[in-house]
Formats: sequence, structure tokens, C-alpha cells
Amino acid sequence: MYQGGTDDGGSSIEFKTGYNPNTSSGAFRVQTANAGHTGNSGEITLNTGKVAKGNSGYISFETGSTNIGVGGEIYTKTLLLVCFTPDSF
Repeated sequence: MYQGGTDDGGSSIEFKTGYNPNTSSGAFRVQTANAGHTGNSGEITLNTGKVAKGNSGYISFETGSTNIGVGGEIYTKTLLLVCFTPDSF
């Protein structure tokens, strides 16, 4: 999916789950399929655009707050960690 920009600036795409005033809101999942016997499973990439002058975008992961109960958590699992320094590009 691609949303083109205009002369005045880029456009935005928003994905949002449904609101329910009486029960839970909807779930939003992004998942790739498993690989076959050999090969690689899919890839999910999140990146922001580059800029020549100014500020580039950011990626934010946030959980909801609560008045009564426990706030959400963010889990990550990395099987291979590759670290880059600014000089490695």
C-alpha cells in the first residue's frame, strides 16, 4: 500500500481497531506466514523517511493506561542481535 504525497506535504495512513464502550477494543496484529521446509519466513520492516535538513521521523510503541488494573506491556524477542554504529553506514 502506498499513499502519495502532495506539494504541501506527505500524507498519512492510519490503521485503528474498533472502539467498544462496553467491552474490549479490537486487536491489531501484523504477522508473516511461516516458511516451508526450507527458506525464510517473512519480514516486517518499520522505518522512517530520510531528510536532508530537518528532523526525520520516529517509531513509537506505546501501551494504554488504566485507572483500575495493570497497564499494557511491550515484549520483544531477538534471536540475532546486530549492532550498527553511525560509522558502519
